[in-house]
Amino acid sequence: MELNELDKAKLEYEICQEYLIDYPLNEAGIHCDMFAIFNQWIISENPDYLDQLVQTCAYYGIPIKGLLLKHVGALAQKRMLRLSNLKKTNKVLKDEYSYQAHKKALQLIYWCECKNENAYDLVANWGYSSGKLKKKSSSLQKESTTWRSKHQQLEAQIKEYKCYSEVDKEHLRNQILEGTYIAEVNEGFKGTRR
Repeated sequence: MELNELDKAKLEYEICQEYLIDYPLNEAGIHCDMFAIFNQWIISENPDYLDQLVQTCAYYGIPIKGLLLKHVGALAQKRMLRLSNLKKTNKVLKDEYSYQAHKKALQLIYWCECKNENAYDLVANWGYSSGKLKKKSSSLQKESTTWRSKHQQLEAQIKEYKCYSEVDKEHLRNQILEGTYIAEVNEGFKGTRR
């Protein structure tokens, strides 16, 4: 039986409320991010969101329990039985890596006082080195205006933590770029700027 929009919204709300019992928003900051991802999973049923949530739990050492465990188990069963075309698009991961790239660029600009162009060169190098994002720095820089307008709150938070010593800046640069920092970036990662 197909649910009408109102019934579907009620069901989504109830599922999300049940999820919040296991991962209350006021318990840890990461729970807010996790809830946003879980909510996208419920709305879209795109398994990339659930995979991203499992990856987040693994990264932060958060146990998978309750309703989330039921959803992960049900998805695993569907995958094993090859019940349906579960793999829609990998757009979720691409968006996440693009988000991380722009966030890293802002951190380099505000925290490490890198010039805009240099920050995007370093981030492009990180993307290629890690295999997470294959975009040249010129493309990232071109997207940055639109991206920054959509993420003004994040940019404001990053701006708050601006004062660091030179030693701290060097350490942060290496940490942000996950060990891929190099003084001179390969020209192939830069692209053509206008």
